[in-house]
Amino acid sequence: MKQRVIRKNLLAIVGMLTTLTLTALGQQQGTDGFKLSGSIAPNSFGKVYLYYEKDNTNKTDSAEVVNGRFSLSGALEEPVFARLSFQPSDTAIRRLNILSFYLEPGNIRVSSTDSLKNVVVSGSESDKDFLPIRQALIVYSAKFSALNKEVWRYRAAEDTASLKTVISKMDKLEQDLKDDTYKKFIEKHPASLVSLYALSQVAGYHLDPETVEPLFLSLTPQVRSSKAGKRFAEKIAMAKATSIGRPMPDFSQADTSGKLISLSSFRGKYLLIDFWASWCVPCRKENPNLVKTFNTFKDKGFTILGVSLDKDKASWIKAIQTDQLYWTQVSDLKYWDNVIAKRFDIRSIPQNILVDPSGKVIARNLHGEELARTLAGILR
Repeated sequence: MKQRVIRKNLLAIVGMLTTLTLTALGQQQGTDGFKLSGSIAPNSFGKVYLYYEKDNTNKTDSAEVVNGRFSLSGALEEPVFARLSFQPSDTAIRRLNILSFYLEPGNIRVSSTDSLKNVVVSGSESDKDFLPIRQALIVYSAKFSALNKEVWRYRAAEDTASLKTVISKMDKLEQDLKDDTYKKFIEKHPASLVSLYALSQVAGYHLDPETVEPLFLSLTPQVRSSKAGKRFAEKIAMAKATSIGRPMPDFSQADTSGKLISLSSFRGKYLLIDFWASWCVPCRKENPNLVKTFNTFKDKGFTILGVSLDKDKASWIKAIQTDQLYWTQVSDLKYWDNVIAKRFDIRSIPQNILVDPSGKVIARNLHGEELARTLAGILR
């Protein structure tokens, strides 16, 4: 059964559902930035949150909604994928309304007369491009939601066989979404920046250069040379650099005592680079398997280097002690902005990379008994 992981963008596919729609007035205006203003139901109160990425850094902004009105602004040079959510102050209204859209320089308005329903739409060029994807996501999300209910039902009943079947259906549905929506969009819109978003969805959390690079090269030079295009090219290059058979690029980070630890210091041993965090439930569930594997092979030329995506040192150290992770641990306590994690495009955890004594990558994402079997075959 495919292992579930903690993902950086937990909203994922379901989070792309649109219960409001963008009204974008005006085109790109150099580096003047954007102004996002909204008018929803007159008696609405609460808070809106805006999430987007700029210069490879995650940005979050928020504004109070007073009598149904709000306003947000910021510096922006080119269109970027963004999410806008509304949390009503009335705790009886529990639904978190979410919009996935393309934010770009210029004036952007959201308007509706009944909260976030029946929104009047007039989109920017980028958001117009995004519209067919948004429409497809509405259809797919309904299917995912139905399957997700089955997952919870079978988990509660501890029906492993049925759970495995449903998860397989979800995996197939996800692949269908990639093939029928994202890949086809890229083929039809090579000159749109939205194709970079579609390409990121095809790539997923474990970018395969052989699949993704040809699609990237099919985009126009203008798209590939945009800021977002250059960042995506870097991700492809890093995925190629850390693919199986390639030497793992060196890096260094501080351990729990502040001592700088480098990857190259582990040369001569088989090393598992484990990306995890104290707050990551799947990581903590996997840790007993790592402890067992470590104790079995630690005297046979194997060790582990933990790279934590924690942000609180006390929580990090407590988890190390509680889970008995008695191998080298490093972190810069920058959460998802951990320098090593960002360098290697780690956007879901747990993840790991196995390198041989010469520093060459020989496997990726080995979990549970699969890791032990692999090492047993190597360290006879």
